[in-house]
Amino acid sequence: MVGKREEILADIAATLSSLGDASVIRRASFPDPSEFEDVSLPLLYVIDGEETFVPEKGRGYWSELGVSVLGVIEDKDTPSTSLNQLLSRVMEALSGDITRGGFSVSTEFVRVRISPEFKYPYAGFILELKVLYLEEAL
Repeated sequence: MVGKREEILADIAATLSSLGDASVIRRASFPDPSEFEDVSLPLLYVIDGEETFVPEKGRGYWSELGVSVLGVIEDKDTPSTSLNQLLSRVMEALSGDITRGGFSVSTEFVRVRISPEFKYPYAGFILELKVLYLEEAL
């Protein structure tokens, strides 16, 4: 049986895959920037994050799941514009169903960081999400 955490992460990856022009990869940790040289860009990584649990007596527990989306582009002419366009499309797609296919109560955007580790012509962002769901007792 697949738990809600896995269903939520799969929904985020599927939602981002629907953007069409960006490859989507799920990971448990952030990739090394050297990995971008051998892949097709733009690229979106869905990265599992920390989880906080709050017991709900008789029902199971509430979970607050942190998820990061790392977006990477290569653009020699207008990297800032390309990066902002990709970020906007990602946020719009993820806002379409905040219940992650019915598995969560909410999805919130926590913050966006433009990632300074990237060297020209690469650019990237990290979008941090918080997903709240109830894992019911068996």
